[in-house]
Amino acid sequence: YYRLSTYEVEIPPLRQRRDDIMLLFKSFLDETTRDYGIEHLTYPRELASLLQSYSFPGNVRELKAMVSRAVSMSRDGELPIEVFESMMENGGVLKPGSNNNSHIIFPDHLPSLKEVDRLLIEEAMRRSGRNQSAAAKLLGISQQALSRRLKEEQKKQG
Repeated sequence: YYRLSTYEVEIPPLRQRRDDIMLLFKSFLDETTRDYGIEHLTYPRELASLLQSYSFPGNVRELKAMVSRAVSMSRDGELPIEVFESMMENGGVLKPGSNNNSHIIFPDHLPSLKEVDRLLIEEAMRRSGRNQSAAAKLLGISQQALSRRLKEEQKKQG
């Protein structure tokens, strides 16, 4: 630590580096789509001005979280701007029930954990375009674990 503390590198917060926002956004977008196995996503033109007008209290990590969330919720090959707007309104957190169709409405009874597990897998498969590797990443499990669960579900239905 003594040797490292000899040199100080000051990196200003993202809100002071507006020119870096879209460079970082595109880098995070490339990284996230590659991780999810998605080939190409577009984003609305107005997203650039929206991002550059935001103060990013969470700095670069907040931008990365926004991109990751938007990629996981993308539909028809485009990032939903509503995800960014919702997270900006709520201090970097996606508020349940916002206009992004991400909220879950439970019936009068709570579903069992098995039912929730099945619903999460179905949703991840839908969002990933039936790509098991991408769905597994969305769920935070290995592709093999997802494949095993899908096979078990097929046996139950079959």
